[in-house]
Amino acid sequence: MRKLIPYIIPYSLRLTLIICSGSLCLTANAQFSSTNGWIEANVIRGCWPLTVELTHTGVRNSTLFYDFEGNPSDPNSLTGFTGSFNTGETVSFTYTSPQTAPYLIRVVDQTGSPGDRFDFLEVTVLDQVQPIVTVAACANNTVVLNFDLTTDPFDSFDIDFGDGTQTNFVKPTTADATFEHTYAASGNYPITVRGVFSNGDATNCSTNNLTVQTIQSIPVPNLTNITVTSETSLRFDYDALDPLLTYSLQIDDGSGYSNYTSIDPNANASSLEINDNSFDTNNLSYSFRIVATDLCELLEEISSEASSIALNYSLVDITNVFQVQFGWVIRPIGFTQATLFNNQNSLDQTSEPVSNNTYAFNSCVEIGTLYMESTINGIVSRSLELTPFQSQILTLPAPDAPIVELQGSSISISFTATNFPLGEIQISRTSTSNTFESIGTVTNFNAPFTDTSVPPGISEACYTITYTDQCGNLSERSDEVCIELSGNLNFPNAFSPNGDFVNDTFTAGPGVFNNYQLLIYNRWGQVVFQSTNPLDGWDGTISGQPAPPGTYLYKGSYTNADNLTIVRTGTVALIR
Repeated sequence: MRKLIPYIIPYSLRLTLIICSGSLCLTANAQFSSTNGWIEANVIRGCWPLTVELTHTGVRNSTLFYDFEGNPSDPNSLTGFTGSFNTGETVSFTYTSPQTAPYLIRVVDQTGSPGDRFDFLEVTVLDQVQPIVTVAACANNTVVLNFDLTTDPFDSFDIDFGDGTQTNFVKPTTADATFEHTYAASGNYPITVRGVFSNGDATNCSTNNLTVQTIQSIPVPNLTNITVTSETSLRFDYDALDPLLTYSLQIDDGSGYSNYTSIDPNANASSLEINDNSFDTNNLSYSFRIVATDLCELLEEISSEASSIALNYSLVDITNVFQVQFGWVIRPIGFTQATLFNNQNSLDQTSEPVSNNTYAFNSCVEIGTLYMESTINGIVSRSLELTPFQSQILTLPAPDAPIVELQGSSISISFTATNFPLGEIQISRTSTSNTFESIGTVTNFNAPFTDTSVPPGISEACYTITYTDQCGNLSERSDEVCIELSGNLNFPNAFSPNGDFVNDTFTAGPGVFNNYQLLIYNRWGQVVFQSTNPLDGWDGTISGQPAPPGTYLYKGSYTNADNLTIVRTGTVALIR
């Protein structure tokens, strides 16, 4: 137990009388002399209202005129005096308001020489201040009074502990001090602390009235949760702390426990978060406990200990499924089992404190927020929550090459199913500069894409595809597939527009024909049909009316890949 032994600070040329009754000591003061000794005051310091009794000492054997509120800026002024007194006489004055600077008492001998006419005495009048002190209970029914002496004006303190014990505690020279007292039995005690001036009257100063509930023992702190909140920070939850005790968080990083930080029971009553750039919570596990100590350092209690959980991940393979490896580290003391959660659902359980395992996910959306949790010595420990590959683009395997077919003057592109649930397929085609450029997307691999924008002047079109999954992961590019575009004009010799969907129109047949033109003539050389669209054949009508059966002339032309104009002419029989 720490004991502070009271001591008295001596005051030069002043007589101080200590009057004790039992263990209570009260301080009585002698008279305080002015600068020249012409007058004496009973007090020169106190809280308002402060009554000062001023006595003529006779050192100056003449009538003295007095001023209790002299002007320090003009101390030798001959105005402002309110009365006079002679040797042995006493006058009094009550100061009813405090002020920062001392009041100036002046006396003047009007018969004296100008250079030896005045005498002075200063009086300090304070507000009704009280001792700045708090009380804390320690084990074994001991209490500690904590004095903040930074701005405290008192010279000592009269203390009544409420159990019949009184004492005077003399102010030490340090900025703060403590005083301990041990009660004979547990209970709720009133404590009164009154300030004392060695050179004044503290009667009108305020007292500090405290109440303390003593304790025989201190409770064991209860750590409930350890949660990793980032790669360098952790949060601790615990039962509410007692503000009358001191607490420290201790850490064991493999070399034994040591104090890491103190815990303020007022600012961090039930939780504490720490951030330390030296931590590596993804790869290293640390053990923690809380230590409680009473203010007298007589007893300490230690909570149960638990370790943080380090959890990390890496991508193993992505050929057909997402294979992700999770590794964890847990200090083995008190550990029995841990559970790996994925989106709040149990993914796996392990009894290995240090290990790793690989898990397969059929799609990216199956990989949610993962964390590991374990109950160690009754304390719930949770790792950092990890969302693998969040804001990261993974490279998926290449899809199968698309299937390309010529359908009329367009190109149909179809797809096989992707490895993972589809986000969209991106289709690219070679441009005239032999580079791939995007020409469209589809979001359903069962829906073919039709390319109607093949540029002129090429003999073949080549295609490749990539795809993204539901999370935006992008695949590698598929193999390239090409189709010949140098088509031939395959006009039929006859057609029968009878609505049976068989040979109902006269067309050029499948192919990509640039600068295409078709003209149909009757026997008199009149144009009865013309078109620049190879898909737009003649349906056997003239001006919307069925043309008569018979033989008609046609002329078809287009530009091939070598920019040569190909022309074909002939006759076609219209049959009805």
